[in-house]
Amino acid sequence: MAPGLVVLKDGNVVVWSGSKVVKIDLNTKAISTSKDFEGLVNDVIELNEKFLVSHDKTVSIVKKLSLEFIASFDVPRRPSKLCMVERKCYIADKSGDVYLVEIPDAEKLSIVTDPKTMKPVLGHISLIMDTFVSDKFIYTAEQDEKIKVSSRKHPFIIDHYLLGHTEFVSKIVVDENNSSLFSCGGDGTVRSWKNGKAEKVKEHDEETVCHSLVLSNDRLQYATVSFEENKESFIRTVFKRDLADYHTWKLASGSVPIASTAKANGDGVYWLIENEKSLQLFLTKDKEQELVLDNIAESSWKEDHWKVLRKAMEKSDNYDAYLKLREEGFKKARGSRKNKRKIMEPVADDAKKVAAT
Repeated sequence: MAPGLVVLKDGNVVVWSGSKVVKIDLNTKAISTSKDFEGLVNDVIELNEKFLVSHDKTVSIVKKLSLEFIASFDVPRRPSKLCMVERKCYIADKSGDVYLVEIPDAEKLSIVTDPKTMKPVLGHISLIMDTFVSDKFIYTAEQDEKIKVSSRKHPFIIDHYLLGHTEFVSKIVVDENNSSLFSCGGDGTVRSWKNGKAEKVKEHDEETVCHSLVLSNDRLQYATVSFEENKESFIRTVFKRDLADYHTWKLASGSVPIASTAKANGDGVYWLIENEKSLQLFLTKDKEQELVLDNIAESSWKEDHWKVLRKAMEKSDNYDAYLKLREEGFKKARGSRKNKRKIMEPVADDAKKVAAT
């Protein structure tokens, strides 16, 4: 699994790479706590005074200050993403399934180890690259070029798809009022969406992958990495409203951007950057870059990480027409379901009347 990082509510940062989780105190700019887990760490999220750490096929609940073990539960397959809404944890795995686990209060944490507490809520036919959960919807970004938007209350109902990417969708972010969605992927594009439709597209070379998209105030930051050898990597900043360029940071030769996360107050972005197989933490603010901490851990990054996700197939001249037909097919299927419900409702009402007589 690729290394990653997350900003805590207190403003400090947690980084993971390989089987190690590291807490960084930004006041002292030093590692405060570290712990090795069994298997590769996939994701870390904060829950009050605890962390949920997914590693291999296990999700462990540990104390926030000491990383001391509290409880754990197994999952069917290796998770790719954890999302927490209130005390509900949505777990997306590598095979395309999403499960829901309710995390109880501290005194009842042992209950979570019961497999019956895990409820399957979504299925996909391809790898889930990223997940976001809002009040109304579950958004899942797929290796199969699309973003699926499902009802949170009734996950089996697909509200709509966002179609347009021609390679895997690496990252999705939703703005603070859930009015716009932004995505990027292996086709070298960044896209903005509103009301289920594409608004703006920012294009780069087709041999480029865009990843680690993050929203910071009125701007977006993301990394671009080329599939070609000996090509430079960049961290780019664009305006949220129209994806127009604001700033481009060209990384030093041999440096590769791995992951990003916004500061707790939104004023800046932390970047995890690999340099000669060790990890560095940088802070980007406006048009400035600051090295926060060097040699955090050994990197578990694989050079072909993005390449293996690509379909690496040439698109035919009819590919755009195919995407349009596929979108029309989704709309038609959705309309058929709505019409079916309209037909069934009067039948159900008639049945009630007959039963009453």
